[in-house]
Amino acid sequence: MRESRNLPTRLIGFVLLLALLGGGVWLLSRGAGLTAETPLSRQAQLDAMGLDSSLLFEPGEDPAAEAEDLLAQAEFWAQRVSYPTGRFNPAWVYAAADVARAMPVGVPAGVHNLDMSNSPLNLSGTGFTSLGPQPLQMNGCQGCFAYGLAAGRTNVIASDPVSPTIAYLGSDGGGVWKTTNCCDANTTWSPTMD
Repeated sequence: MRESRNLPTRLIGFVLLLALLGGGVWLLSRGAGLTAETPLSRQAQLDAMGLDSSLLFEPGEDPAAEAEDLLAQAEFWAQRVSYPTGRFNPAWVYAAADVARAMPVGVPAGVHNLDMSNSPLNLSGTGFTSLGPQPLQMNGCQGCFAYGLAAGRTNVIASDPVSPTIAYLGSDGGGVWKTTNCCDANTTWSPTMD
């Protein structure tokens, strides 16, 4: 009689043991599939770890060339962050970040009045204010295509270090322009010969 009561307990134990063994076999077979090296699985693993695949060694690459590329990248960043002294102290970055966090953010309170002065501080902080050069009529030659009003795209602007009211502007197709009354609401530009 005692054996008949132990039979269901043994049967349940046997079924649980089979379930555990089956689960283990399933996990082992599933894990083997994840370790297969395919380009897609490798990229998924790199993405999951937050790594950039361009910095990792790939089979078939020349280690010397890769080392040279990495050294060139390091040299570029070293020169960039240490210019002009050649020295870099990470504490400078932390100090600059502290100063940046302490700076007020946003537009100062008050009413903006465009009619008060010709100061560059009077320019709109919420919209674009054209300072020039003004578009020119481009119908200047006989037999030429009539372009109408056109202005070049500004690529560079530089102010004179001695006289801040003198500035030069370089535009894509418009040459070099000069102003002698820079940076107020009445700034005018005139073309110069390149």
